[in-house]
Amino acid sequence: GIELPQKVKFNLNPRNPEAENLVIKVTKQLKVKYTSLEVQRAIIDLTQAFSQPMVDPFPQKGVVGFEKFRKAMRHGGVVLSAEDDKKGTEYFCFDKDEGLIDYMHFIQQIRRAWMA
Repeated sequence: GIELPQKVKFNLNPRNPEAENLVIKVTKQLKVKYTSLEVQRAIIDLTQAFSQPMVDPFPQKGVVGFEKFRKAMRHGGVVLSAEDDKKGTEYFCFDKDEGLIDYMHFIQQIRRAWMA
């Protein structure tokens, strides 16, 4: 049978419920795909999903808009919903007005949540 991932406890500082829920949602989806020992591979795969030319073309900026963020996540096997999850990404935005998400910061939080 499929093992359901254990409960993920995770807090950001400063606290942000939408962003925390997004990190937990992504971490849970990845934990279904990878074994607990494969956290490193999961992080590498996710990072590579963002460095594809169709997501963050060379030279990479390290930031992407929400649609490209979703595209990279989908490539990494994570499904996000447009409305619910956009709010959670705002915490990771380099510039709220431009809506560009610092995906390396986000991926670091995935690693933290995984290890928590």
